[in-house]
Amino acid sequence: VDSCNNCTCTNGKMECETVPCPVDCGWSSWTQWSGCSRTCDVGVRKRYRSGNNPPPAFGGHPCKGER
Repeated sequence: VDSCNNCTCTNGKMECETVPCPVDCGWSSWTQWSGCSRTCDVGVRKRYRSGNNPPPAFGGHPCKGER
């Protein structure tokens, strides 16, 4: 994890605190397509991904989009 400096100027003096940088969510790879839900007519196939690569941390943004 990278670190960021959170600095403020107090009484003409710079004071810094090292804090973890925000980490935004990253998507995992898509899973393989599932089998078709029907053998005849119109069926459905599904695949998934998760927002844990990496998960958001330290105030980072959550993943947006299809799961």
